[in-house]
Amino acid sequence: MFRETWRGVVPPLSESALELVKFFLGEYPRPTSIYSAYRALPYPASTIYKSARALKSLRILREETGGYVATVKAAIVAAYHLDEAYLSYVEKFWGLGPRRGVYSYLLLLGAALRRLGFKLQEAYICDFYATPMYIIPFLSGGAAEAGRKLGLEPAVVEEALEVMREATALREVYVDGLRVLLLRAGGRHVVADVACSKFGKCGHASPLSCPRARRIITYIAGGGVKESI
Repeated sequence: MFRETWRGVVPPLSESALELVKFFLGEYPRPTSIYSAYRALPYPASTIYKSARALKSLRILREETGGYVATVKAAIVAAYHLDEAYLSYVEKFWGLGPRRGVYSYLLLLGAALRRLGFKLQEAYICDFYATPMYIIPFLSGGAAEAGRKLGLEPAVVEEALEVMREATALREVYVDGLRVLLLRAGGRHVVADVACSKFGKCGHASPLSCPRARRIITYIAGGGVKESI
């Protein structure tokens, strides 16, 4: 099921690139040099360096002081091409801790990215709190409708959404007639989605271009919405 939902999102990789992915997953979170990878793997230096550059361009590896570090995308490509056991790294990368439903969340995220036409290197998913923006467009009709659109069972969608609700405190509030979908990230409220009952009648291109909506969003971002809402 995992491979099906991420098909077309995850890029093909050479054997040497996959071995490099495995190596850097094993080194995470310690930055490690490409030379160390060369010494550990049975490939010529030129192959290792070429593969490392390719993985960096795909944002599967990132460069830090002292070497390269795997990203959550490394765990996803390893799970896709090699063994789903590598998905155990995802909780570490996202800082979620052991949590039921992460597998379902990955199914939902992969299906959403595929439906939206994103490739892995294009998607901003290394930060867990950025991932809901790819899922939210499919939630207007509830879990059953989202499942129908994305080819997932409603129970899978529900379990995935529970992970999103718990980790981000995702909830819907109404401020001056404007429906605002909020999540928590880094101790602050972040506006995930905005909907206005007057949209289509007011002449604005989108709720975000409405001055009134912008004032409300600024109010929320400034701390105007408290935890009690």
